Amino acid sequence: MRALTVLVATMAFSCLSLHSAYAQPNAGAASLQVPVDARMEGMGQAYGPLSTGAFAAWYNAAGLGFTEGLHLGFHTAKLVPDLADDVRHTYVSAAYGSALLPDLPVNVALNLSYNRLNYGEVQVTGPGGPDPITTVEPIESTVGLAAGLGIADILAVGGGVKFFSSDFKAPLDDPAKASATTFDYGVQVQTPALPGPNSDRSLPDWQIRAKAGMGWSNRGGELEYVPGTSPDPMPAVRRGSVGVDLRFFPLANNLPQDTWCVADRLRDRAWFNVRIAVGRETEMTSGQDYKTNHQGFEVSVLDLFSFRKGRVYDPVSGIEDDTNGYGFNFLGYAGFDYANIPQHRDLDRVKKYTFWVRVPLGS
Repeated sequence: MRALTVLVATMAFSCLSLHSAYAQPNAGAASLQVPVDARMEGMGQAYGPLSTGAFAAWYNAAGLGFTEGLHLGFHTAKLVPDLADDVRHTYVSAAYGSALLPDLPVNVALNLSYNRLNYGEVQVTGPGGPDPITTVEPIESTVGLAAGLGIADILAVGGGVKFFSSDFKAPLDDPAKASATTFDYGVQVQTPALPGPNSDRSLPDWQIRAKAGMGWSNRGGELEYVPGTSPDPMPAVRRGSVGVDLRFFPLANNLPQDTWCVADRLRDRAWFNVRIAVGRETEMTSGQDYKTNHQGFEVSVLDLFSFRKGRVYDPVSGIEDDTNGYGFNFLGYAGFDYANIPQHRDLDRVKKYTFWVRVPLGS
């Protein structure tokens, strides 16, 4: 067991170092604590419990209920670039939502995701000395299944299950594998899109929609690497946010009705979108009620380019800093998002990248 003890100590240090925020030192499954979706990260994660699409289930499974069509997402990041280039987190997800029946205002969506954390090369030392005896590449992986139900585009509920496994790849005489099953669930509500003054014109000057969401993640399950020892709990959290979406159509009504296709496209798009949210995340594992506060906003122009700014305050990890990001949206069918976020204590900031595709099947 001695080699494993050294390895676990190394991994514990990694767990405290790699989190971009809200580290839970008393919990296992570090990969489930690493946020996904560069768009949400750029907004300080404040909008996460209100999001929809391929990455919604990570923050709040209820967001699937407002997801229409086929959404595919890929997220990747080097978590500790100042310490090791080979510590990489990857998240791949697919979600599909469609109306339950043609004349029924009920939307149903399913989600499949794969989450993987590669810790890179880790040296295992021998008994009684600092000399390494072997090199291993520990990994964590999770397969997630989730579903959401949306009613009248106002209320959504959702839930999911995750099958987590880790392999620290210690020497053969040391048990270094563990697995657990956890559960997610949540709720999301939003007002109808309320139009501003529109006189007799085809589109309002602006629209506003208020949103609120609450999601519970990683409930249940424990990790026991060494039989007979105290197991590590899973990193259970509760995330809640409130936000507002504003859409402005300052010139759309002045465009000619029957003209070249570019004008037609502009008429259907909001010239400016503004999303503002505040949220709080509560760690539910240690019993000490750790909380992280999030604020953020996004400004989009013609749904093509977005600028994002946020702030994270995490007293446990000593983080109180800004987040930044931007994104490109290709007519709602594909996009790229980037975020630059603070990390634990004095480590370098982390760059995160997300690619997504949307196919409007059944929507």
